[in-house]
Amino acid sequence: MSDKISQEEFVLRAIETLREPGRKGIHSVYSRFNEAFRGYFHEDPVEATRGLAAKRVIEKRPTRGGVILYLPGEAPESSGSGALEKIVGKLPSGGTDGGESKESANGRGGRTVPGGPSEWVILVALPVYFHNKKPAAEPRGSVPEHCRGTAQGGYLI
Repeated sequence: MSDKISQEEFVLRAIETLREPGRKGIHSVYSRFNEAFRGYFHEDPVEATRGLAAKRVIEKRPTRGGVILYLPGEAPESSGSGALEKIVGKLPSGGTDGGESKESANGRGGRTVPGGPSEWVILVALPVYFHNKKPAAEPRGSVPEHCRGTAQGGYLI
């Protein structure tokens, strides 16, 4: 009879014992967790931790070079959570403008965002192709005649 512990117990013990003081999680590669898991179970730790995270036995967050494994409830919120609301304000649910009709929202049939600007403008930079004709020598910093009305760097904004 084998005295092996389960994968679940192994991962939970690893998180508790391998984490550095002041840290809540462990990096799967830098803590040598992956190496220890492979040595003990002869299986892929990525698939095992993916399954445990799906069962909510552990939490994990992607990071450079691997993932950080946490005990349930100890993982920080993901870095992208709430970013949209912080940028444009809370969007009303249901696709309505808070009771206003689409026509009356900004007078043009558009939609406004509460707490945001009344109108969003999207600028698109398009490349402008010039002919190979060399411009006449002009003082440094001035715009050649054939380029006037466009951006000198080759983009029309």
